Amino acid sequence: MIKHGLIYFVAKLFAGAVGFLSIVFYTRLLVPEEYGRYALILVYVNLINSLLYQWFRLGLIRYIPRYHDDKNKYNKLLSTVIVCYLGCCLFTLLAGGVLVLVGIQSAVQMAVTLFFLWVAAWFELSQAVQRSTLKPVRFTLMTGLKSAASLGFGVLALAMGYGEVGLLIGISLGTLVANVVFIREWDIRAGWSVDRSILVELVKYGLPLIISGGMAYIMQSIDRVMIGWLEGESAAGIYSVTFDFALQTVGMLMMIVNLSALPLVIRRLETEGYESAQGQLTQNYQLLLGISLPAVLGLTILSNNITSVVFGIDYALEATVILPLISFAMLFQGLKAYYTDNSFQLGRTTYMQAIPVLIGIVLNVIFNIILIPRLGLTGAAISSFTAYLCSFLANWFVARSVFYLPLPLAESAKIIGSSLVMGLVLFLLKGQAGLLALIYQIAVGAVVYAAMFIILNIMDARTLLMRKLSVVRQKRLAKSDT
Repeated sequence: MIKHGLIYFVAKLFAGAVGFLSIVFYTRLLVPEEYGRYALILVYVNLINSLLYQWFRLGLIRYIPRYHDDKNKYNKLLSTVIVCYLGCCLFTLLAGGVLVLVGIQSAVQMAVTLFFLWVAAWFELSQAVQRSTLKPVRFTLMTGLKSAASLGFGVLALAMGYGEVGLLIGISLGTLVANVVFIREWDIRAGWSVDRSILVELVKYGLPLIISGGMAYIMQSIDRVMIGWLEGESAAGIYSVTFDFALQTVGMLMMIVNLSALPLVIRRLETEGYESAQGQLTQNYQLLLGISLPAVLGLTILSNNITSVVFGIDYALEATVILPLISFAMLFQGLKAYYTDNSFQLGRTTYMQAIPVLIGIVLNVIFNIILIPRLGLTGAAISSFTAYLCSFLANWFVARSVFYLPLPLAESAKIIGSSLVMGLVLFLLKGQAGLLALIYQIAVGAVVYAAMFIILNIMDARTLLMRKLSVVRQKRLAKSDT
């Protein structure tokens, strides 16, 4: 897992670096109103993606480990998923045509929206295949190509003055380039037929995820929509770019762990049994908390310098205030999505995922209605934090009755203690400002946290390090004797 995790880390590190650059460029080439419109379009497109495409994408991840060694079944699985994808594309084309005919949206806007949706959905399907077949190198290359090409085309469109619509076209073109280059992930020779037995499995496993997946995205995006309604597109733009930044840092780090973690848990459960899967889950949890918690504390303590360096001047002031709350909200959202949600997928009881998400949505809407008119963006951030925390706790309570999830308390305490020590050091350095100061602060924080990780022997880090040093020392002695 560590090897796969490191490769995925490279992929997401590059994507995160491109994400940083995109925020730097977008917040300087788009005014908050334009970014707000761009963000709201993304909300609606991604919601459709979650409702229509996610069920067979997650089914693909679930069943590839089972059929991978049976070439005939594996090809039938791929062909069935391809037909499902084409069916959803046809449905969205017909629905979009109706919206254009009744005058709700222009033909150009609808064409851009559908293009963005289709290439994004295919990209995610291709990466699901790469994850489940344990091909982290190809995953890394595809992620890097898509990120770089999307940024290049997007910035070019903005520089030419096409605004948020041009940005969407640029990102879509970058995604299309990656899809074409990595079309080999799909065995087109498998044909376009549908295997009924596989389709039934995908439907039984994935359809409940339409509800839970769609609701999860509603919970993640409802605050931006309500800010747009209550405070306007400019406020929605500032909140959205701050949320996107937290997603590309905290969310990205947690996603790295999950990319290799979930397929490995499923594979262990299928091939080695329950006890082996429990051991993998324990390791997954420790990595999730060990990577995300120090990142959240760093964003919280250094929020003023981070926003002044990364964000445009129209965004930085308000983003500084809400970034800490959104970062902690992202922590609980990640623990829910990438750890406790595993219980429902492993236990094949995915419909129960909807209960904690529904609780989170209701709380988020209620708190947003109360707090946004009074506190503005800070009220929306407080609402999100509260909703994600309550949803995570409810999810944990429900999930443990479906498929037991280990909670290593001793290791958790060590990780929290290490993060607090790092936070104390960063607090002493928070007065420094500027890009070089930010690099120095991040480097010092990373060194301090790594040292604590080794000192406290978290996840046997000190044991593994000493063993490695012992092997190196023995090799040197053997060479000297020779």
